[in-house]
Formats: sequence, structure tokens, C-alpha cells
Amino acid sequence: MLSLNACDQLAKLARRYGAEELESAAKRAIEIRSLTIASVRSLLGTGRYRRQQRLERSGSLPFHTNVRGPDYYTETPPPSQISREESDDAN
Repeated sequence: MLSLNACDQLAKLARRYGAEELESAAKRAIEIRSLTIASVRSLLGTGRYRRQQRLERSGSLPFHTNVRGPDYYTETPPPSQISREESDDAN
């Protein structure tokens, strides 16, 4: 009986929001591991599933001077900085 009720609720959401919107919200619910009708309804009501889609489509962050990027974390520090860090560790 519960499964029929869940199917009926999903059908109502599909009529209200459209099949494509429901599908997108359901995919997002699966991604966040929140597999309830209430979660799907909340995602549809707030539009949060669309925000995730926009982030995925953009692919990268916009340029900003405070964003260091991956090179910052893979570069080797200059020798002068390494020797200073070693001397600080010894103290």
C-alpha cells in the first residue's frame, strides 16, 4: 500500500513540475542519498537541483585574485624558503 501511495505522489509531482524536472530532482536526490518523496518535493520546491546542474555545466570557477589554483599546491617552494622552514622546525 505504501508503494502505491509513493507512486501516486510522484505522479502528482510530475503533473505539477513536469517529467523532466521531476527526473532531475530525483537524480539529485540519489546523488545526495536522500531517497524520500519529501526530499524530492523539497528539491523541486526550492529549485536546488537546478543549482547543481548550473555548477556542473560551468565546469570551472570564475577568475578571482584570491583563488590560488592547483599550481599553488603542487609547486616546490624556493630553496631559501625551505631552509627557513627547516631552521624553524629545529627550534
